[in-house]
Amino acid sequence: MRYQYDMQTHSDFSDGDYAVKDVIKLAKKNGLRAISITDHNTWYGLKLKERLARAANILNVQGVEISTKIFDTEVHILGYSLNLDEHILKLGLTETVNGYNQRAKMMLEKLAATKIINLKISAIKKSKNSLLPMTKYDLAKTIAKRLKITPKQALAYFNSGGVAQVPYGDWAMLPSAAVKLIHQANGYASLAHPGETLEKLVKRFGQTIGEKKFKLLISELSKSKIDAIEVYSPKNNLEMRNRCKELAVKHHWLITGGSDWHGEHHHPEIAMGDGGLNEHNFKTFIKTIKKNRRP
Repeated sequence: MRYQYDMQTHSDFSDGDYAVKDVIKLAKKNGLRAISITDHNTWYGLKLKERLARAANILNVQGVEISTKIFDTEVHILGYSLNLDEHILKLGLTETVNGYNQRAKMMLEKLAATKIINLKISAIKKSKNSLLPMTKYDLAKTIAKRLKITPKQALAYFNSGGVAQVPYGDWAMLPSAAVKLIHQANGYASLAHPGETLEKLVKRFGQTIGEKKFKLLISELSKSKIDAIEVYSPKNNLEMRNRCKELAVKHHWLITGGSDWHGEHHHPEIAMGDGGLNEHNFKTFIKTIKKNRRP
């Protein structure tokens, strides 16, 4: 199913293939009526996204996706608003951005030790705004050019099981802390692609304990007063979608949806609009986030 309201896409401000202006152009070409470019761990570019979307006659929902860690497992928390407080996000994400940059440096050092390629972080910084976190995909794109391989192949060095993998460090905040930060920044928080999160937990701990950890995560998020859960994601199978709908009813959470589109090079298996919201769910979503959290 194709959705006209895609609430999770990415630009090259984080780990997407396209510049913001090109993401907006593609959204228009694909018939989207509303979009949220939820770049990872950054406040940067919110006004630019707003301006370009308005020029294309597409409704822009300001968004961010924060990388967190619990049970030694990555969990992503989405934040949405029509008026995010950039200053609060910038301050709150400082440690995360610094951690990402240090992690990138460590990844390159591990890769150099394997004799595959010796690349300094300065070579990648030239093509990345200094205000933005350095992602493993930024490393992969530069390495791909040097080794004449695809970015996807280069990314394998840094992914789980790769020779240069470096997990999130102590700098990564808890999911509950990300929810709090999003609330402070006048946003509404949602658990991103729960199906992928459960899969990670099961892979690390096994089916039974992984399930228990997932339920504990949901309990912690409920206590932190998270607002929503991402139901309509290509990373959620039908069983997970139904499970997320039940959780939304139980906890009085909003339903969100997005493709997690990054582009045909980073995630060729996902097209823009593969996940998102239908008109009814989007109207409910937008009606809620129009309400400012702060007076």
